[in-house]
Amino acid sequence: MIYSQPVLDSRLILRRQLNWLAVETILLAVCFGRPIFDLLGFTFHSELFSYIPLIPVISAYLVWTERKKMTAEVRPCRAGAAVAFIIGAAIAAA
Repeated sequence: MIYSQPVLDSRLILRRQLNWLAVETILLAVCFGRPIFDLLGFTFHSELFSYIPLIPVISAYLVWTERKKMTAEVRPCRAGAAVAFIIGAAIAAA
């Protein structure tokens, strides 16, 4: 199959973004692994909070069922990232 240059570029960009997502996911899992396992242990012993492990499963199902409607073209929003960073830094400083 022969692809045009823009299609190859967009696939390369998507692959690079997915690689970064995988790296960041692994880092977050390492950083928050212990609290997550503690939370799971808590939920298995509590009838009130037993729904917590279902949240990622249901979220993944909803994303999977709506995947055709989602766009593959993603552009960074540096202004939004800057605002979120400033708000987070202000909360951390308080």
